Amino acid sequence: MDLFARLRAAFAVGDTTDPLGRSLVVEQFRILRKQVPVLYAVLLVDSISVALVLPLTVSAWLRFGLPTALLALCLLRLVQWLRLKTVDVTPEQAHRELRRTRVVAVLLNAGFVVWILALFATVDPDLRAPIALLVFMGCIGTAYCLGSFPAASLLTMLIAGTPNRDRAARFG
Repeated sequence: MDLFARLRAAFAVGDTTDPLGRSLVVEQFRILRKQVPVLYAVLLVDSISVALVLPLTVSAWLRFGLPTALLALCLLRLVQWLRLKTVDVTPEQAHRELRRTRVVAVLLNAGFVVWILALFATVDPDLRAPIALLVFMGCIGTAYCLGSFPAASLLTMLIAGTPNRDRAARFG
């Protein structure tokens, strides 16, 4: 199996062509539907925690603006999931929602990474470790909540949780 095929398999949503795949997609969706409120609570608490450790010298845009925009996207997505809470979904609907979840995971993780990197560029070196710890805790919490859907959980760890030598060299 070549590298591209392995990557595609690692981030695949699931298969709805056979009965076992259809059942798995629906079950992944059902479990994820229960975890989503916890996921967004983790992101909310983590973002507020990061904002609380920031000095008053950090711009309002970085302290409140960008995280508010990210949390608004989280809230929108949470409302969408809550609407699906009592709905019996077909395998095709579950597949579509899981694909959306994978895309939202990429967008939210990238947004939070941009926010944190911007913060790292503006805060004193003494604050980088507590911020990094809070971000990593949020990343682990998010990956845990997405555990029933490995494609999104893996994307979270790759985008937000993987240490990067370039980041460390620039900010550490």
